[in-house]
Amino acid sequence: MMLDKSKGFTLIEMAIVLMVMGVMIAAAVSAYRQYATSNDIDVTIDHIDRAQSELREFYGLRGGYPCPARPDAAPGDADYGVAAAACRPEDACPAGLVCTTDGTRDADKDGNPDRVVIGVLPFQTLADNADYVDFKAKDGVDGFKTLFTYAVSSSMTVHNPIDGVGCSVSRPCNVQLGAIALKDEFGRNTLNEIGTDAVDNAATAHYVIVSHGDNRKGGYSSEGGLIDDCTFFNTASGTDDMPAPGNNIGDSDVEIEIENCDRNDGIFVKGLRSMADNDNYYDDIVYFNTSTANVLWRKSNFDPLYQYNTNYGNVGVGVSEPLSKLHISGNLKAETSLISDGGYCAADDGNDCLQPSALMGNVAGGTGGMTCPPGQMATGIENNQLVCRTLFTSTINFACPNPGEYVQSFTNNGNVTCAPP
Repeated sequence: MMLDKSKGFTLIEMAIVLMVMGVMIAAAVSAYRQYATSNDIDVTIDHIDRAQSELREFYGLRGGYPCPARPDAAPGDADYGVAAAACRPEDACPAGLVCTTDGTRDADKDGNPDRVVIGVLPFQTLADNADYVDFKAKDGVDGFKTLFTYAVSSSMTVHNPIDGVGCSVSRPCNVQLGAIALKDEFGRNTLNEIGTDAVDNAATAHYVIVSHGDNRKGGYSSEGGLIDDCTFFNTASGTDDMPAPGNNIGDSDVEIEIENCDRNDGIFVKGLRSMADNDNYYDDIVYFNTSTANVLWRKSNFDPLYQYNTNYGNVGVGVSEPLSKLHISGNLKAETSLISDGGYCAADDGNDCLQPSALMGNVAGGTGGMTCPPGQMATGIENNQLVCRTLFTSTINFACPNPGEYVQSFTNNGNVTCAPP
């Protein structure tokens, strides 16, 4: 009788192997999920960047922003991804869009809050008008396969097609008419200047682009269907409710991100990403555009405390068309203790400096300036004085050193420059 000496796995060994494999698979799945989410976010930000660039181009070439598109339009519909024809304050609210004045500001100072129009990004209109920007219709969907929500200040829109009503390229919309409010996850105004609580600055965004993130809550699919509504479970009443118009950030039972999908006010939240399983959950990605004060000069935060010109172009003082970074027509007063930068002083202690009066003064008026005696020419500047040299002697003799060469020019020292023919 032969005995089989081959061995198998015991149940305990099999259990250990399966447990190890389970740990490895779980780690791999977690890593893949993190990679996939990161990739979806990268795609989302890339598409928003393209949309922002095209919206800026659209505004620059047409004088205003496009109206939103209907979120419930399906592929094949004539208005799928197409900006509504008219959504200015004097126009009726377009079908399928939301028009609201809740939470907005009175930007035009007529005594009434300004209107904001909410829909989805008009990706087809933007793609059709992308003259200089690489924006395609497919960029109207985020990395999570959801259409971008798009809200715009009504007073800053143009008709589709462009007809010159309200705004035009020759008379663009006023950039100060932004009326959309942005809050952080604590309900604070994010458009105020740091350290201030200026109400007028609380709602100045021209438009807002919203990606509804991982859970896609409140977003629309590319087929025009609502993915998930923005109701919340009200523990007090025991029912699913919609938040009331206005700022609901911090309200009991209401997740922060619901402010971006309720579509009943001009308030949006741009907060830090949080996957917490409570009211602080926030996975949205929000971009906006606004006009802020552009100061011409900004002081350095570090020594030396220079003043820097932040303007993209030139700055003129007393001149309408400046030709240099700082172009002054008239006198510029400077304290004597100031030391010029850029090599005008030999040392940081202020000694051995080139005096402005040496260059800009008037010799005849006795205010400085430099000149050479008659018959001499300037060949340089040294110690705030011209270095002069006799221009010509009574007799000038010159010749090229090498046979066959010809005189080509004279140097500032009076020497000849020769070259072969």
